[in-house]
Amino acid sequence: MHIAVLFHNIGGYHAARLRAAQEAFFERGWRLTAIQETESTNEHPWGNLNQEITFPLKTLVETASSLKKTKNSQSAYLRKNAAKHVPDCLTALQPDIIALPGWSSLASKIALKWAVRNQIPAILMSESKWNDDNRVWIKEKIKSVFYVKKFKSSLVGGSLHRDYLKRLNFSNEAIFEGYDVVDNDYFQRKSKHARSNRIATLKQFPEIPHRPYFNAVSRFIPRKNILGLINAFAMSFEICVY
Repeated sequence: MHIAVLFHNIGGYHAARLRAAQEAFFERGWRLTAIQETESTNEHPWGNLNQEITFPLKTLVETASSLKKTKNSQSAYLRKNAAKHVPDCLTALQPDIIALPGWSSLASKIALKWAVRNQIPAILMSESKWNDDNRVWIKEKIKSVFYVKKFKSSLVGGSLHRDYLKRLNFSNEAIFEGYDVVDNDYFQRKSKHARSNRIATLKQFPEIPHRPYFNAVSRFIPRKNILGLINAFAMSFEICVY
C-alpha cells in the first residue's frame, strides 16, 4: 500500500504528523510519500526543517525568491505553477490512496480530479468549521456536490470539524478524528528534562519568566483570537491570586 499526502508546504507540525504516519505505515508494510507545493512561503516561514524530514518528500516547485512580485502575487504564482505539476507527480508515484488538505486550493482540486479519474480513493484532511466564515447556502451546496462527496473518508481535528462535514452531507461513519496532533513524545521528554533540571534550565534560558506564564505559538491574525487567550489568562490569574 502506497499512500501519498499532499500539503501546501511542510511545517513543523506537518512533519511531526508525517513521521508518526510513516512509523505506523512501516509496521503494516505500507509506504508513505509526502508532496508539498513549495518548500517555503511568506505566510509560514518555518525555518530549516531538514532534520525533521525523515520521510520521502516531493516538492513541486522551488521557491522563486528572485521574483519581483508582491507577497500575494508571488504566493498566487507559486500555487498556480505548483498545481500544474500535480498530475505528472501523482502519475509517477502511482499511489494507492491520496490524502488532501481540503478542497479549496487549486492543487487539491486537481489532485482530487486525478484521483477520481484514476479510481484512487481520496482522503479529506479537514479543519474547517461552520463558523469559520459567513456561509452561503449555494456555495455550500457546490462544495458538497462537486468536491466533498468525491472523498471516500475524512480525517478531522475534532467534533466541530466533523459537524461541518456532516452539514455537507458527508457520512458520519466515514469521518475520523485525530488530525490536529503534534509530537507529544517530544514535548513530554523535553518538559520532563526541564523539570528534573530546573536550575540548569533557568540558567540556560534566562528569559523564562519566574511568574506563571503560558506559551502560545500562532499567527497574529484575528481568527486566532490571541487577545481572547490573553484576557482569559489574566482573568484566571486574578482568580488564583485573589
